[in-house]
Amino acid sequence: MKYLWTPYVCMLTAFGLCSQELWTKLFKWICAACYAFVLSAAVAMVIGLSLWRE
Repeated sequence: MKYLWTPYVCMLTAFGLCSQELWTKLFKWICAACYAFVLSAAVAMVIGLSLWRE
């Protein structure tokens, strides 16, 4: 039975890994997460520097 499913599983996996839609969504999500992290770190850094100078 496993020999019958092997080509189909390989085709499905290849489609999933080579799908442009999957990678586009993944990179957009990663960029959004990085953007949110940079903004939160920048706010914390500005507050920290303003308190440190006083």
